[in-house]
Amino acid sequence: MKKILCLLGMSLLLQGCDPVKFWNGHYSMQSSIKEYDRKEKAYYDKETPEQKRLRKENRYICRKMAMDMYLYIPDAGYETNSKITNKRWAIEKKCMKERGTPEF
Repeated sequence: MKKILCLLGMSLLLQGCDPVKFWNGHYSMQSSIKEYDRKEKAYYDKETPEQKRLRKENRYICRKMAMDMYLYIPDAGYETNSKITNKRWAIEKKCMKERGTPEF
């Protein structure tokens, strides 16, 4: 009877958890993402309405500035546009920090 219950338990466990995904780190990655999202939500929920309004204004200003500095080049290829995107993101992040509304 113990063997049957043990086999039944193992089969239920294996059906709910794919060994390949578990071995490749899928579940640990998934839990890390959920934890990050939870912390990010808590960070932004602590802000006052005035801070949220200021963040929205700063985000608009900083994104516009970053887009004006580094324009997307349609025929440049993936690598060039990827570098441009990274530069834009860095400029936007620095601008937000300088304006007093750092990103999470």
